Amino acid sequence: MSATPKKVKKTVSFSRNSPSLSDRNPSTEPGSPVAESGFDFADDEPQIHELPKPSPAFLLLPFHSLAIVYALFYHYNISSKVISALHSSTLAVLTLQFGFGLITLTTIKNKKRAKKHRGPNGGELMYLVISSLISGFAAVPIFLVLLVFGAPIGSLSEETAFLALHLSFLTVFPLLLVYKFTDPDSGDTWIRLLTFQVPAFYRNQIYLQAMGALVGCWFGVIPIPLDWDRDWQQWPITLLAGAYVGSFAGSLIGYLYSIFE
Repeated sequence: MSATPKKVKKTVSFSRNSPSLSDRNPSTEPGSPVAESGFDFADDEPQIHELPKPSPAFLLLPFHSLAIVYALFYHYNISSKVISALHSSTLAVLTLQFGFGLITLTTIKNKKRAKKHRGPNGGELMYLVISSLISGFAAVPIFLVLLVFGAPIGSLSEETAFLALHLSFLTVFPLLLVYKFTDPDSGDTWIRLLTFQVPAFYRNQIYLQAMGALVGCWFGVIPIPLDWDRDWQQWPITLLAGAYVGSFAGSLIGYLYSIFE
């Protein structure tokens, strides 16, 4: 007759010398740092780093914006013939903006390399041309945004389209010169630009130039409904003038803040 096997009584010891989970995994001991476990939630917190920005420069001030406003009123007589003035001034405005783009690229490059009198090379000129084309196409979504915000439709659609084109070259074009679409991280950069996630924006002369144009255009709406019965209250004269003046004011604020802080 076979012997009945003895039952082994299993016990759990909590003595100091007994192995425990803390012995097998020292990272679980009180006060010990968390070892590469993937549970460091601080790494998951979004961190917004400052976007690169050009050094402040007097040459980056868009003085041509003030010249355009003067020409629209006193040369093209936009107060009495809006459409005709917008058509006639388009080529001159685009030429001035393209020239300012050349100055901007040259100034930014010379600041980075600490060299003077170095103009843009062939690749940079090609980039400038492509940026101009992109800015022209960007007028389409800007036109739609203007309609969403209450721009008149119908007989004034052409005036709104010209306003969108001007706004595109005042906002998208200068930003493309600094935040190039050829950069490796351009996608993330432009998402942050379009969603206004720009830390220390008051130090960014080019970004303030673009934002100043939008703010100036916004304030330009104010005189239109006022019962003054003036010729210059026609759509979109005050918005256009406000955008150009705001563009210069924004760039000037960024320049002055950067050199006097």
